[in-house]
Amino acid sequence: MNIKQIIIWALKLIAVVIMAQTLYFKFTAHPQSVALFTKIGLEPYGRMGIGVMELIASVLILIPRTTGIGALLGVGLMGGALFFHLTSLGIEVDGDNILFYYALTVFVACSVLLVIFKNQVFATIQFIFSKKNRPFNMVLLMSISMLFGNCSYSQKSSNMSETKNKFYSTKDTSKLSISDEEWKKVLNPEVYNIAREKGTERAFTGQYWNHTDVGTYHCKACGNPLFKSNGKFESSCGWPSFFEPITATSVKYAADSTYGMERTEVMCGRCGAHLGHIFDDGPPPTYKRYCINSVIIDFEKK
Repeated sequence: MNIKQIIIWALKLIAVVIMAQTLYFKFTAHPQSVALFTKIGLEPYGRMGIGVMELIASVLILIPRTTGIGALLGVGLMGGALFFHLTSLGIEVDGDNILFYYALTVFVACSVLLVIFKNQVFATIQFIFSKKNRPFNMVLLMSISMLFGNCSYSQKSSNMSETKNKFYSTKDTSKLSISDEEWKKVLNPEVYNIAREKGTERAFTGQYWNHTDVGTYHCKACGNPLFKSNGKFESSCGWPSFFEPITATSVKYAADSTYGMERTEVMCGRCGAHLGHIFDDGPPPTYKRYCINSVIIDFEKK
């Protein structure tokens, strides 16, 4: 084995090993992976779809006759990841920049492989689009169209989840007394974990922690209006922060002594869903900070 072959296999292993690590996070629905894809609006189908494409890229890279095509796919996938890191996600995610460097490393490794195997890529493209392979071309194009069509549909569905929830209403103010079993039927697992099991999302991973649009924030479980955007402020804590609710009855409170701390829990005034906690370090005029999980709130733009 000469030096060039050693370099090629080293690049292959670097790309495949790192993608295997990220694949594990995607396919096991690791909380950090779920939070990232939720933030960019691609959870859950985008996470699974990209995971499948990374798996395909890894296999193609390892096969000598398809290394170039796998590298091309890898460049596209990691280029997209870097784009999100440099725009909406940031280089440092959840207090760590390892995901950015993972994407950058795989992008560089696949780019070098793409240069080395460029003739293989050109030959494959010519084969695919030659006249004698028109039936194959049609199947390929149909498959790509179905893939992107399903992704598009899934995003529309995820943004309209409240239509499947019979308890969701932005107008009804009647109090709800629903069992956890009933809530489990209408809420997705992530929302249920926060609303009924009093979970907490990781700091700086939620959709609304640095959200600045003008409008109203509603309870994700029942649709109850909770906060106005003019009551939101930047607290640098990593969660959406508000200094006052819309009305005194929009939320309710309970003492919370979990984890050895004395805190005040904030719940939805209509359905009792756990929202977060309230602290005495907010801005005037209330000097309160309602620290709320993004997962449990919806936003209605004005």
